[in-house]
Amino acid sequence: MARTGRPREFDESVAARELTRVFWEKGYHTTSIQDLVDATGVQRNSLYGVFGNKKALLLVALAQYRAQVTEVLERLQREAPVLPALRHFLTFPLDPSRALNGCLLGNTTVEVSGQDEDIHAAVRDNFAALERALRLALERAHRSGELPPRDAATQARMLMAVQQGLQVISRATDDPARSAAAVDAVLDSLR
Repeated sequence: MARTGRPREFDESVAARELTRVFWEKGYHTTSIQDLVDATGVQRNSLYGVFGNKKALLLVALAQYRAQVTEVLERLQREAPVLPALRHFLTFPLDPSRALNGCLLGNTTVEVSGQDEDIHAAVRDNFAALERALRLALERAHRSGELPPRDAATQARMLMAVQQGLQVISRATDDPARSAAAVDAVLDSLR
């Protein structure tokens, strides 16, 4: 027998975007369920009924965040030459609209990743997808002769570390030229 009841009165994808924004702005521990209710316009029982508890809401936000950065990852895969796409990837966090909140993955790693295996796995999977996209882009640049052949996996890890460091530094400085100079130095090291 089909279960009856009131139909959902909200768009889950819109709610997921709002969950992401709130967790990104406030962090996991300082975000209250009321903050999420206020941001989404969805009542507490409906949020829990559709998405689950606060941890499940964070996991939804991490999945939504991954979808948001997919555009950057796709750009790495389709653009040739590769170096401009890598520059975009590295300077992406320097955009003032993004710098304020840093990286949701980095923030979550620092705040709660070591405290919960499910959250840690979600963060780890997101970082692995990013590293894989970087490695594939670098391998393409090596094959085309744009960059000399080197260990693409090690270079991808270096680019991830630099990008995450820029995410943190961009929150503390108002001098994007210094960060841009660091990006230039990193890209020069690939040549």
